[in-house]
Amino acid sequence: MVETKQLIGLKWEPKLLGLSLRPENWFDMPAPTLTPVLKRDLQFLKLRTVMDPSVSRSKLAEMYFQASFRTIGSVIEPAEELYGRLTKKNIKASLAEELVSDPKTSRYRSCEINNIRHLVPSTIIQKFEAESVNRQKSKD
Repeated sequence: MVETKQLIGLKWEPKLLGLSLRPENWFDMPAPTLTPVLKRDLQFLKLRTVMDPSVSRSKLAEMYFQASFRTIGSVIEPAEELYGRLTKKNIKASLAEELVSDPKTSRYRSCEINNIRHLVPSTIIQKFEAESVNRQKSKD
């Protein structure tokens, strides 16, 4: 940043975008109460990369989940967008239920679980074999 500052001729350091605990210009809204449904939705949002790895997440999004103050509201969408995005069968009450019922993410999760199941026994066996070799060496 120092090199670019000298090239441009700035005497001040540009401020990086960051999330404060409570923004001053956010209409003095109170902190939201976290219900169990809201906590579950926030956990799903935090673990989106695990659920769908094809979508990359930014560092700013990671900072948002580390901040202690969040602003929660409703997004009003036109009816065309809702019906174009989901079928009536797939519309659920919360974000968590939509993610769990999505066939694409459930297929991905089942593949990942199978991969983990195949990896874990082999690593446990390798660990056990290494421990048994170490025991034999210590006895000799």
